[in-house]
Amino acid sequence: MNQQTKVKHHYVPEVYMKGFSMDDEEKVHVLRKPRHNISYMHPAQIMYDKHLYTVSFQNERSQMIEDFYSEVESELSDAFRLMNELRHSPKEYLEAKNTVEFHQLLKVIIALQFWRTPCQRELAKEYASNLLELYDSASEMTKKNLGYDRRFIKYLYAHREKDSHLTLIQNSLLPLLTFKMLDEGLINFSFYVAEQDQGLVLTCDNPVVYSDLNELFEFKIFAFPLTKNIIVASSVDEGALDIYKFNQKIYKQARERVIGSREEYLQEFQRSATEN
Repeated sequence: MNQQTKVKHHYVPEVYMKGFSMDDEEKVHVLRKPRHNISYMHPAQIMYDKHLYTVSFQNERSQMIEDFYSEVESELSDAFRLMNELRHSPKEYLEAKNTVEFHQLLKVIIALQFWRTPCQRELAKEYASNLLELYDSASEMTKKNLGYDRRFIKYLYAHREKDSHLTLIQNSLLPLLTFKMLDEGLINFSFYVAEQDQGLVLTCDNPVVYSDLNELFEFKIFAFPLTKNIIVASSVDEGALDIYKFNQKIYKQARERVIGSREEYLQEFQRSATEN
C-alpha cells in the first residue's frame, strides 16, 4: 500500500475537535451514548471510518475527497484557533462578525460538516435523485465553481446508485448545490461566548443543529458549537444560546459520541439526559 494512503478518514475534523480540549495533550472526554461510558481520548482516535471517502473509478482507487478535506482542514486550523480567542477580544469579535470573509468561513464550515458525516447518507441519496434540478437552479457562481460542467453532473446522476459516485456527490456537490455557501450575503447570527474558560459547550458526531432543512440550507435557522466556549447560532434561534438547552440538542442528535472538555460536566449532563 502506498505510504501516503490514509486509512482513517475523519468525518469530524481533528483540528475542530481539539478546540474542545482543556489540556496541552489536546485530548477530549468522549461519552458513548449506547454504552453510557466516558473515555479520555485524542481526536485522532475518534470520529472516523476506514476509507470513508475512498472512491473507485474504472478500477482505480482515489482519495481525492480525503485529500480535499485535508487541505481545507489545514487552512481552517488557524481560523479555529482564532475563534477560540474571540472571547478575549470583543473588538475582534465585532469586527469579524461584520466581514464577508468571516461569514463565508462559517458557511463553508457548516456546509461541509453537515454533509461529510455518514449519518447523512440516506439524505444524500434523496438529494442525488434531484441532482440535475439542483444544478440547473444553482447560482451562476456555483456553476462557475463547478466548471459549468453539466455533462459531468449528468454522468454522476446517471450512476448515483453506485457507492463511489454517491460518495462524490455527497461530499463534493451537495454542499455547493444545497447550501447557499457561495452567497456573499451576511448571515443573521449571534455568538454565545463564555465569560470564563469553563469548557461547557459540547459537540458530537453530528454537530450541525437545525429544525428545518430548507432554513438550514439558507442559513436562516441553525446552531453550531465552534469551540468549547463558543456557539454560533442564527439570531432567530434564541433558544440555542442557552448553553444547557443547546447541549440537550447536541446530546439528542448525536448518533453515538458526544465530546467535551470536562468529564464531570459530561457525567452530570449524561445522568440528566437519561433520567429525562
